[in-house]
Amino acid sequence: MLDKTAITSVPVSSLVSGRWSPRVYDSSHSFSKEELTAFIEAARWAPSSNNFQPWKFVVAPRGTEAHSKVIPTLTGFNQSWAPAASALVVVLASTTRPDGTAFDRGTAMFNAGLAASNVVLEAESRGFKSHYMGGFEKQQLLDEFGIKGFEPAIILAIGLPGDVSKASPELQTREAAQRERKSLSEIILGEF
Repeated sequence: MLDKTAITSVPVSSLVSGRWSPRVYDSSHSFSKEELTAFIEAARWAPSSNNFQPWKFVVAPRGTEAHSKVIPTLTGFNQSWAPAASALVVVLASTTRPDGTAFDRGTAMFNAGLAASNVVLEAESRGFKSHYMGGFEKQQLLDEFGIKGFEPAIILAIGLPGDVSKASPELQTREAAQRERKSLSEIILGEF
């Protein structure tokens, strides 16, 4: 597996510094029911505005009917690599409260993002990698599953990293690329 540990200005948790988003997965790996449950259990305990928990998930292990419904909704380059991941997890956000009143879309998406982040960190803690994808047809995905009242936020590909040397040249180049982030001075407003 590639070592793409982040170079940070101060030490941070290895779950954060070691997290990166591969596009090459081991297509022979499958998750146990317990592992998949642990990912969603971690999401369940994410911070939530007013404890509203405006999220739902479609868990689609490779080889299942759910997986076969998610794959055609992926767009562009995602279709070439994501099917090999052990599971795809669709993260959905509700912008309507249980009483029918509106819940701010930005807040709902942020909350769903926190839940997705918990999935990613739980996967990372168990030795798996994940990759956020925004490249998919949202309405097609909703139609495939008959989902109403929720908006797709992202899809996570999760699994064991695969052998990069066996990947296409394009994937090899992308996987070998150095991780980059904006500097702290670019993301901090003011001083502390």
